[in-house]
Amino acid sequence: MRERKFIDAFQIELLTQGASFQYQQDVYNRATGVKAITAQMALELDEWHQAFVVFDEKLKLSQKSLTSDEIRKADEDRDKAYRQYRKGVKAFLDFPVEEKAEAAKVLWQHLKDYNIQTGWELTRQTGMTANLLQDIDQKYGKLVTALGMEPVLRNLAEANDRVGHLIQERNDEKAGRIAGETREARRESERMYRSFVEVLNAHSLIAGPTDFADFIDHVNAEIKRLKLTLPTGKKKEEPVASVNSETPTA
Repeated sequence: MRERKFIDAFQIELLTQGASFQYQQDVYNRATGVKAITAQMALELDEWHQAFVVFDEKLKLSQKSLTSDEIRKADEDRDKAYRQYRKGVKAFLDFPVEEKAEAAKVLWQHLKDYNIQTGWELTRQTGMTANLLQDIDQKYGKLVTALGMEPVLRNLAEANDRVGHLIQERNDEKAGRIAGETREARRESERMYRSFVEVLNAHSLIAGPTDFADFIDHVNAEIKRLKLTLPTGKKKEEPVASVNSETPTA
């Protein structure tokens, strides 16, 4: 009886995002190094590759928003302005002109009350800085003018507003378009992977597994390892077409 060897079935959709990506990348790269596969399954490989490239692009966007660098720069500008304001107020605490020294004491106590830290989580720092600036605008405008700190506070307010707007922009981007597109791209890439496996298993059934034996062994060893990481009893495997009952698909 002819030897039969097929790529095992497993629930690739239960892998983590990164694990699915890495598995597909490894299997595809190995498949392209097998002459029998590239000769007989060129169409399936190409379709899978095109879908995988889209998955790769969307995954990169989901991992690093395009606005992240802008947020980092705005946060650095904000921290710089905040430190300048603190240093400026502190420098006036022992100023020989009593009016300025008294203004500095009030503003310094105000800073101590808020105790804003530049290492705080971005959203928390943004909110507290906005409250600090509102207090200053409503209660301490004359004191700030006495110390000549208006330009520094304008820089602080502008940078803080910029951080807030960029955070909201990034959140909207990630929560909506990018997250949804990444999920859809992953599904399509995994669907093309299954189509490739189904065709390879069919070739193995009809012509025998000789040309694909090493490749199949390698993939099945990886599947066996990944199956140990999958949750159990949470999701039924998607029904897929197969050559016959003896040819499992992934």
